[in-house]
Amino acid sequence: MKTKKDSSNEKAAWKQKTYSLLRRHIGPLVLQLTGWFLFFIAWLACSAWRYSSDPQHEFYSFFLIPIAIYLFYFISYKGFYRKQKVGMFFISGLLICAAIATIEYFYVIDTILQGFHPNSPEQAIETKRYATTETALSITLRDLAIFSIIGFALVFKDALKYNQQQKKALQYLHENERIQKEMQSHLAHEHFIGNILKSFLIQHPERREELEPLIELSSFSFNHTDNSIYPVSEEIKFARNLLDSYQKQYPDLSIHFCQKGERTSLYILPLISEPLIGNMFKHGITGKDGEMKVEFNFSNPDLIKICCENKVEQPLTFSREDAKGLKILHNRLAMTYQEDASLELETQEDRVRITLTIRP
Repeated sequence: MKTKKDSSNEKAAWKQKTYSLLRRHIGPLVLQLTGWFLFFIAWLACSAWRYSSDPQHEFYSFFLIPIAIYLFYFISYKGFYRKQKVGMFFISGLLICAAIATIEYFYVIDTILQGFHPNSPEQAIETKRYATTETALSITLRDLAIFSIIGFALVFKDALKYNQQQKKALQYLHENERIQKEMQSHLAHEHFIGNILKSFLIQHPERREELEPLIELSSFSFNHTDNSIYPVSEEIKFARNLLDSYQKQYPDLSIHFCQKGERTSLYILPLISEPLIGNMFKHGITGKDGEMKVEFNFSNPDLIKICCENKVEQPLTFSREDAKGLKILHNRLAMTYQEDASLELETQEDRVRITLTIRP
């Protein structure tokens, strides 16, 4: 059995719900009423497009249009368009428009014809034909214009809402990818690689000087796995540190780093030199017979060129399709620079050369 307190709570909840509903719809309702009032003024002026009926019929015929528009909204738009039945949306809209135009025509045509007093039967027939044709044409064109404007407004509103939803969905995907990347980076670097290296340092403190650059290099690479650009000077620094780490692994390999031209203030994709350098070590000769060369060329101020080359064992060959790192690099370049970046691979006798050219 309900108590007075329960009834009071239900009454308060109902009032709050009603107030919230009114507050949410009062603005659109006021705008619609204002719009219909202004349209009514235009409607009265619109009677000049055809022979005028009497004021009473002209007044009441106005209400056929709001009825038709709301039928169009709830039947055609809500019933078909929102369910992706675009064909039925247009057909039903045209049928409603035609029905209202027909009803309005038969509602006012008699009052219009009664206002004519021709002098002869022939003039009466001609005048009646002209008045009926002019009235039917004017009503049809006006109602089609009204329905077209309302229909366009509804479709535009829906397209705008869809675009906003797409933006929100895209933002959600980007945020989700960012969180996943952050989590993967944190797990891989902090929980595994970082902890392993730190554990190794604890056990072998004498090798701290050797391992700290590797830890720094690992941390740098994990923090720059997205496609946001950074100064080219950062890429040069990364490439030199990477070469230093490889030099310690392969002390017999001759490695030459070269920079041509002044270091510019250009920006570039991060870590793009890594697959170039990595492939040279992976597929090239890493012993005393090898000859590794990395060159950053800024001689042309409109271009950035990064060249990597090394000696290879015959008949060893490799291509962008076979090297996963180069394939990923090609996709990143295409997404960021489109036609303004190229990746060329040349094989000459016992040497392989990869040249990356960017027009930033």
